[in-house]
Amino acid sequence: MKLSDSTIAFLVFSAALAIFILTLCPTVSLSDSGELAASCASLGIAHPTGYPLYTIIGNVFIQILFFAPPIFATNFMSALFMAAATAIIFLFIRKSGVSIFTAAAAAMMFPIGRIVWDEAVITEVYALSAFIQWSALLTLWLWLKDGKSRWLCLSGYIWGLSFAHHMSTVLFIPALCLIIFYGRRNLTIRSALYTIGLFILALTVYLYLPIRSSHNPIFNWGAPSSLQRFWKHLSGWQYRVWMFSQTGAQLIVNLKNMISIITRNTGIPGIILSILGLIIMFIERNSHITRSASSTSTRANKGKNRNIDGIILPVSLASICTFAIIYALNYNIPDISPYYIPVAGALAVSAAGIESIIPRRTWPAGVV
Repeated sequence: MKLSDSTIAFLVFSAALAIFILTLCPTVSLSDSGELAASCASLGIAHPTGYPLYTIIGNVFIQILFFAPPIFATNFMSALFMAAATAIIFLFIRKSGVSIFTAAAAAMMFPIGRIVWDEAVITEVYALSAFIQWSALLTLWLWLKDGKSRWLCLSGYIWGLSFAHHMSTVLFIPALCLIIFYGRRNLTIRSALYTIGLFILALTVYLYLPIRSSHNPIFNWGAPSSLQRFWKHLSGWQYRVWMFSQTGAQLIVNLKNMISIITRNTGIPGIILSILGLIIMFIERNSHITRSASSTSTRANKGKNRNIDGIILPVSLASICTFAIIYALNYNIPDISPYYIPVAGALAVSAAGIESIIPRRTWPAGVV
């Protein structure tokens, strides 16, 4: 029996969620965990950039799980959203023309990685970030594939939510621009205006900060009730001293730290598998484009999709990794590991590229 994508996505989600729940942190962890949970519980203002979307959703989880301590509710929220991000990554891989079996196996590289697992079992903002960012990328990819404006509009709204949640979304901008540029023939003035409007609408969640701050909540970091304080909080001006101001010696230290973080994620074999997958994805799929070139419309469409999967996809994944690494290397904070979560996601998708060199006769029945 051939299983549907939605069924496998649910199974991938369930497997990831089981891993996270079984290892869920039972209480407050280090860093920002206590502050974020308290901010959610009191509907307060967290440290810059404020994380209003996270605070509101976190409060909903606390209200639903009223019988448990707030920290459990927010820890569980991280597990749920990181598991959902895993399912979204599976669907993204499937839309790139990979079999169900390979897509599921590659997607599961994401939750078992140390970088991801660390943030999925504690109260932190990065699980929600991963879910929103990959959801935005998936909907944009669907628009590129079939050209339907509704996917572009939905993607615009989700990208707005992503920017309204965490500024690490800027690391996806090069990939976003590349996909939009390649799909520009599918872009109309009407769909562009709708998309921009929905993007701006999603950003209005930031109005929570000055409105809530004006009521003097218990947690009111930076008191962003005035325009000046609001902008300072939104721009995270306190953290600029740690950004792109490193000496050569510090960059070397950060580089060693980066290598340690990424290799510890899925191990050296996992990294090799992902790099090979990315290279094979580019070479093998582009060789298919050349071999299948034809003037007929059917083959032209197939060639277009292979061009998307063989050029746009690997270049987009490589750009996500590159810009995330550049940013993380130049941001000198102790808890830098979560900024490599986009890299972990891109590497998981890249690993699926090895399927191109696996003969189909070796696949289990019903996996395509």
